[in-house]
Formats: sequence, structure tokens, C-alpha cells
Amino acid sequence: MIKNTITIGDKIITTKTAECGENKKGMIICIHRDNNSIYGIKFNFEDAKFHKLQYDKKHKGILNKNQGLWLETKDFQIIPTTHKLQRRFNNFLLKNYLKTLEIIPTEIKRSKSIIESQRRNIKERLEYNQKNLDDIKKHQESIKKLEQANAPEIENYFQWYKKLQKHPDIKNILIEDNFLIIQTNDLIYHHFDDTIEDFNLGAYYIFIPNNFANEIRATNYKKQHKQGECFHPCIRRGTLCLGDDIRKETYKYFKENQILFLIYLLINFLKEPNYSSPYLKADRFRCAQPVTYHPIKVTDYLSDNNWYQHEKWSEKKYYKDLIHFYKLDINRFNENNIHLDYIETLNSKIEDCENSLENL
Repeated sequence: MIKNTITIGDKIITTKTAECGENKKGMIICIHRDNNSIYGIKFNFEDAKFHKLQYDKKHKGILNKNQGLWLETKDFQIIPTTHKLQRRFNNFLLKNYLKTLEIIPTEIKRSKSIIESQRRNIKERLEYNQKNLDDIKKHQESIKKLEQANAPEIENYFQWYKKLQKHPDIKNILIEDNFLIIQTNDLIYHHFDDTIEDFNLGAYYIFIPNNFANEIRATNYKKQHKQGECFHPCIRRGTLCLGDDIRKETYKYFKENQILFLIYLLINFLKEPNYSSPYLKADRFRCAQPVTYHPIKVTDYLSDNNWYQHEKWSEKKYYKDLIHFYKLDINRFNENNIHLDYIETLNSKIEDCENSLENL
């Protein structure tokens, strides 16, 4: 008997060597995946209902309680049939049936997982909705207080303006295109650890919209990385990555119209950001290059296209600056006996930069 002539769905009759006895009729319903000479036989094949049988090496011939056995080719003979198409049809449908039996438990598990996930989502959504309802009540109370007030605290605004003018990091205050624009002096960046020394970030325009539903933007008007791609480790194309905590604080100050504290917070964030994943690492931004694009209108800085059209960038200078700073870092680590385990990494970075220079 040739193995590949046997098809799932074929009817068989057992021989003397079969453990289940001779002349017992059955149907081939599966083939052992690791041994093509072992077949799962379902007896009483007139009953089409069966489960996929699991091969048990410890008990050869025993499958499960579904009136089935594992037999080898020597233990049975195929009952001949002239209906070749019928055999192929049986084989096709039975294989699909067995696959379905395998898939269904996985589908049940997946559906249960979806149900659990949706339950969590519903719970979170209900909590979120409740929080928003609480916020609505707070906003309504704030509106009532404002409506009941005799007049805005205009005197405070004058004092705020004077304080901003005297702030050592603020160079100028502008109002243009519905933005309050704070122009800073040069700011010094302080890293969250001593792997990087303090360095000059450049100077910024901070764009605060007159509607807190809009986004606060910022642009460095002295230093930029790759044609305005980044203006700060945490500013990409004018968008600030503040992190959840700082964003909540800015939103709080914004909606309460505490502009003075909002500006102080933003300037302090630029000088000493507390981040986990910046747009650009500080060791690379310290190699930023001078801004050459200076529009007549300050808000034109917010257009990406202007940077790409007008700004210059030298890749060669960039890699040379990286090498320069990495070498300074290594010298400082050696002199102060700190971060010695990091020196090997810096040497590897220097090598990468040198290779990049050669390929330019």
C-alpha cells in the first residue's frame, strides 16, 4: 500500500495485526503530524460526529473515548472506491472540519479577551466621564464667580507686565496674530545628570495663543538642528513635548488666566526639562548650528516651509562638533573619575561620526 494514496475520509477495514481486532470498519480522520505512517481511525464511521483525536505515544493504539485508534498502514486496508472525486471531496471537508475544531477554542479565548478589554474600557470611560462632569461643575462655579465680580483685577495685569519686563531670561514681550509672544535671552540648558555639562541652548520665541484650546508653540531664533527640525531636545518644528505633568500644569495656569506663572513654568522647562524620551538627545542638540532665517514677521517662524527654504545646515560641521564634544566629555570623566563605564560608548560614537565624515 502506498502512503500517499491514503486520503482523509477513506473507509478502511482492519487486518489481523490491528489491536482492535480484525475486519473492523472505520474511517481515516487524521494523520500523525510527525509520522505519516500512523493514522487516526474513527470506527462506526456512519456516525459523522467526532472530535479530533490526540496521539498518545505512551499508549499506542489508544486515542480517547471517541471510539478511535491510531493504526499503522500494516494494520488496515482501504475499502476500494471508484469515486475519486468523492474521496477528494471528503478529504477537503474533513480537513476543514478539523481545522475549525482547532480554531474555535482560540476564537473563544480571543472573544473573552475582547470582552475583558471592553469592560476595562467602559470602566475607564465612565471614570473619565465622571471626571469631566466634575470639571464642568468647577468651570460653572468659576463662571459664576467671574460674573459676580465687580471688575477684572486689571491692577494685577500691570504688575505682571512689570515683573516679566524685569525677568533676567526675558528680552521682549510682543503681541501679534492673537499670540502673546515672549522673546527670551540666551538660555542655559541644565541636564538631569552630569553626563552632559551645561550649555547655551540659544534664545526662544514662546507663542502663547489667546485661546487655551490652541497649542503653545516655541521657536529658537538663534540655534537650530537640521533646518529647523528641532529647536530644543523637546521642541520639534515648534511643537513642545511637555510630558503629562508639565502639560497639566500649563493647562491649569492657562484656564485660570495665570499667564505670569505659565511663562515662568515654560522658561524653566526649556532650561531644565524633566523628560524620558525627547525628540532629540541633548548631546546632539548642543551641536545645533546658527539660525540664518530671520523673517520680518515673528509668527512666520511657525511655518515649516520657511525653514526648509531659507535655513542652512552643514552635515560635515555637525559630525565634527559631535566628535569635539564627545572628546571633551571623555576628558572630563577621566579627570573627575566619573562615568568611566560610559567612555567606551563615547569612543564608539566618535568612531561612528568619523565614518560618517568619510562617507560625506
